[in-house]
Parts: sequence; C-alpha cells; structure tokens
Amino acid sequence: MFTKPYRFEIWLYIFLFFSMRFVSLLTWQIPYLFTTISVFIILSALCTIFFRPSLVVPIIVTELFLGGNGALFSVLGISIRSYLLIAGIITIFLHHKTYITAIKRIPKHLRYTILVFLLSIAVSCFIGFFYRNSLSLVMADAIPFAYLFLLPLFVHEIHSLDVTRVRLYQSLLIAAIISYTIFTFLTFFLFSFYILEIHGTVYNWYRDILAAKITNLDGFFFRSTFPWQIFIPIIGLVATYRLSTKKDGLSLWWWILISSMAMLAISLTRTYILGYTFGLVVLWITFARHRITLALYASTSILVWITVFVCINLIVSAGSSYGLGLISERFGAIANPEQELSAYSRSELLEPIYIAFAQRPILGNGFGSTITITQNETIVQTAEYDWGWFELFAERGIIGGIIFMWFFVALWKQDSLVPKVLRHGVLSGFEIMYITAPVLHHVYGIFLICIFITLTTISKPKIFFTLFR
Repeated sequence: MFTKPYRFEIWLYIFLFFSMRFVSLLTWQIPYLFTTISVFIILSALCTIFFRPSLVVPIIVTELFLGGNGALFSVLGISIRSYLLIAGIITIFLHHKTYITAIKRIPKHLRYTILVFLLSIAVSCFIGFFYRNSLSLVMADAIPFAYLFLLPLFVHEIHSLDVTRVRLYQSLLIAAIISYTIFTFLTFFLFSFYILEIHGTVYNWYRDILAAKITNLDGFFFRSTFPWQIFIPIIGLVATYRLSTKKDGLSLWWWILISSMAMLAISLTRTYILGYTFGLVVLWITFARHRITLALYASTSILVWITVFVCINLIVSAGSSYGLGLISERFGAIANPEQELSAYSRSELLEPIYIAFAQRPILGNGFGSTITITQNETIVQTAEYDWGWFELFAERGIIGGIIFMWFFVALWKQDSLVPKVLRHGVLSGFEIMYITAPVLHHVYGIFLICIFITLTTISKPKIFFTLFR
C-alpha cells in the first residue's frame, strides 16, 4: 500500500513518539538533566521556526499529535506546547502581510463570529481577574482558546500544500494512531498484571506528566484515560463513514477503526462511548444513500469494541471474567450514580456548580473560578467542574453561553470540504461529549474547531483530498 519512503516516515514518527516518552520518564525526577534536555529540545524547535517560518505548522501539529498532554518537556514551568503556541503567534505578527490574505479566505460571517467569540473569551478573562481568581487558573482556562489565533497559520498551510507536505501529515496521522494504540495496550497490561503499581514512580509520571488517570475497576481491569483520547470517537466516526462510502483501499480504514475501538474498550469512558454512539445515530439518520452499509459498519465497530473488551478481560483475569459486569456497572451508574464512585462524585458537583451559576448568572464567574465541595468530610475548592455545558454557563454566564452556542451553530451550518453528513455526525458527537466532559475547553477540542474552520476556506479539493484516499 505504501512506498518505502512513506513507511520510513511512519516508523520515524513512531520512534519519535516512544523516544520522547522514554527520555521524559527517565529524567523527570532529575531536575537539572530534565531542564537541560527540555531547553535543548525547545530551543531547537524555536530556532527552526525562526529560521524556517514555513515549518511552524508542521512542528506545532507534530507536537500536538505526538506530544500527549504537551508537558513531556518544560522549562520554568512552561510546557513545550505553550512555547510553540507563543512562537506561532509571533510568527503571524512578523509575517503579517502573508497571513492577512489567509484571514480573508475565511468566510466573512464566520470571521465576525470568531471575533465575537474571542471577545467573549477576553471578557471571561477580565471577569476572572476582577473577581481575583487565581492567575494560574485563569491562564489555564484561557490558553486552549489561544489556538484560535493560529488560524491564519493553518489556513495558509492548507493552501500551500504540496505532495511532500501531504505525505508528512498523512504519515503523522497514521503513526500517531499506531503509537497511541500500542501505548494504550502497553499501559493497560503493565498495570493489570501488576508490573507497575498505583502510586508508584511510573504511575506518578503518568499522572503528573501525561495527565493520565489509571483506575483499578475490579482487581483485574485497570482502565486508563489520556487527554488525547478525545479524538477516539472522532477517528471512529470518520473511519466508519469512509468505510461506508469507499469501494477500494479499505484496509487502512479498517485498521484505523479497529484501533479506535480497541482504545475505546480499554478507556471504558462513558463520555467517549456515548459521543461515538450518538454520532453514529446522526450519521445514520442523515446518510440516506448509504444507510444499510453504514448500519453494517457501525454494528461491526460495536462488535469489535465488545470483542476486544471481552478478550482483554479474559487475559488479565486468567479466564475468570468476561468483564460484562463492568459494562453493566459503568452504564448503570448513568441512571443510578450511587452505585459507582466516579459517577457519584461527578453528580455531587452539580449542586455546587448551580450555586456558582446562580450567584452571577449573566456574565458568569470568569475564567479560573472554583466551586466548593465536600471531600472526605473536608471542605475543598476545585476548578475541576467535570461538566462541559455546566462549566460553560458557570464561568461565562448566559451571555457567554449564548455566544458559544452561536459559534457552534455557525460551524454546523458552514459548508466545507468535510461532507455535511460527516460534519454533523462529528459535531453532534462532540456536543454530547461536552455534556459530561469539558472537551471543548481542551487544546484538542479547540484544535478540532480550527480544522473545521480551516476546511471552510477551500472551494476545490485540490491535493488535500489525498489525505483521505
């Protein structure tokens, strides 16, 4: 299927993926060595961007795809992802004449919508400062939305694509899916076979550097969740759609679908499973021409998910459990949160969130706001709302919520290279995920929005469509 150079690039990205994690794991508790390596890597990336501005987008996208939570390397408490974000914004200012043209390619009404949306973000920051919310929390809430300032870079990049650059992004996408699948399985079996221990050194690296959550559900099954798993439902929806419409070259999309379902089985995250399922329903309703084919592939994807889940449970439990009780418990907790700790803890956040919203319903409490909860009979404040839409209205109020929904409706209605059926399926899945998880407050959620906006600027498929062949 692939030429030799293409295979080489995929293997190179996979090597880079695991090398970064290996170096980070070995050095993260050795401050001087960790800082030295981080300075070298970050300076190398920044110098490359300074002397070769045309590489700014490939470097940023490579880090987003392979860098996990973006904190594998950091200097002065600032992650490499933040440095690259700043470098990208500076690049736009230094070469503003080039990128003004790129901005004009974005549909006019969408430009105004983005401008109003960014103004609402600025207002939320100001309100956060006004109410003396923690500066670090305000910045943490605001930084993901700063990726919208990189839109001129993304638009310019997609209109400058050549065969080499397309091959780079295609190799990167395939390598990322392969790498994350291997890493997810590796993590699962290392903890499930008790080779690694909860609260051990490696576990702390997963928690502090990768922002991972690893939970022992039944003594055998250690579910692991990572920030980048936000993309799993999207990848699954795109793969299902492509398999339903394409008559040749299906092997790659089959592997992508199987990989996404396998990662979904290990994460066992209700939010992602519901997002993927709802997206499939929307695809099926709106995809009149291929409904039967889509239903077939959707059923197959669900069968793959169940098969992988049952097989890994049989392996880690030495044949004593199929794991079906876990599925019943996880999804039963949606209707009865008291039966599961995670669901119960999340439900306990609803009342404090409502109280925060009721205090300042119009403009909200601003970025960086916290809610007060009782944890182990101790009153604590947390900025982790764990609810997307509710966090939106608590922090940004009714006005901010309306602006956000207006922005989302504009994306829903705007034509682009992404087929209407697929666009509506993906956005619907994200909206459902946003109910119980702040996926659209995360860098990856904003990056997905940037992709949608960028695709609205292309009137002809050109070379870009080779990414989906």
